[in-house]
Amino acid sequence: MEWEAETTRKLEQMARSLEISNDHQSEYDIQVNKLIELSSEIKAFVAQSWKADCVEIILKSLHFDQIRERQSRVAAAHRATFGWVFDADSPSTSWLREGHGIYWIEGKAGSGKSILMKNLLQHQETETGLRQWAGSGELFIGSHFFWITGTEMQKSQAGLLRTMLFQLLRKHPALIRIVCPDRFSRKAYDHLDSWTMEELLQCFELLIVRNELRVRMCFFVDGLGEYKGDHTELIKLLGRISAADHIKMCVSRRPWPEFREAYGSSPWTLRVHKFTKHDIRTFAQDRLGENRHFSHLRMSSRSEAEGLMEEITLRSEGVFLLV
Repeated sequence: MEWEAETTRKLEQMARSLEISNDHQSEYDIQVNKLIELSSEIKAFVAQSWKADCVEIILKSLHFDQIRERQSRVAAAHRATFGWVFDADSPSTSWLREGHGIYWIEGKAGSGKSILMKNLLQHQETETGLRQWAGSGELFIGSHFFWITGTEMQKSQAGLLRTMLFQLLRKHPALIRIVCPDRFSRKAYDHLDSWTMEELLQCFELLIVRNELRVRMCFFVDGLGEYKGDHTELIKLLGRISAADHIKMCVSRRPWPEFREAYGSSPWTLRVHKFTKHDIRTFAQDRLGENRHFSHLRMSSRSEAEGLMEEITLRSEGVFLLV
């Protein structure tokens, strides 16, 4: 910074302007060197302080108030449900440990995709599997939950990119210099400029090409059906980001034509409604167990009670919302 260089110059000038005799030349040199050394230390301290302020300002500019609202509103998984996702022979387990690209979680509306995504994010088995994939590198796990009834940031591409960048750079601030070089080099008051889509996309392009980075990244993106915009364009963006060797994604989607056309044949696909029959029966049994009329039915005719639970399970067709 200009004032920083000016401070150093004045300290050096002050030292050399001292009136001294030849007999004190040696002492003069010592004092000059000390002043120069002190000015260098001050310069380094100021520079480090400025960098810290710069990092904080950039992170604040990426953040928005509702950045985790949708994820926090998703209910926790019901007891004894979705545990099958971590079975030893589950494709989810294989993908976490050694898979690449995008892992697609497909399901009808209300089938529990968001609950499953939240469960994956919070479960220790997810981190354990991903650490095996990361090997000797550092592991980063990020997430974004789209929400069609939320704010513009919660249902837009800009909101997705800002969320992922904020989470990543907050955990690994050293990457700011790499993925945001222009913004990092600006004057402090320029760091709060609005983020354009062009700038956000450029940040990810710079991140994608850095295969030598020690950070291995896995992003969980929920609710592509709740994205407000061109779904084909979004699919291409996610595919571009996850094509990097050091980045992969777990993405939930509805069984819509545009999604199946793009990745319908991917081996890394989990159709939720095909695995939730037992989960739905458990959920129905627990909810009915709270109803006194059902308790009376079970006491008077156990077979009819079991038949009712079985009918609810079958007619729901894998959709928790219908139960």
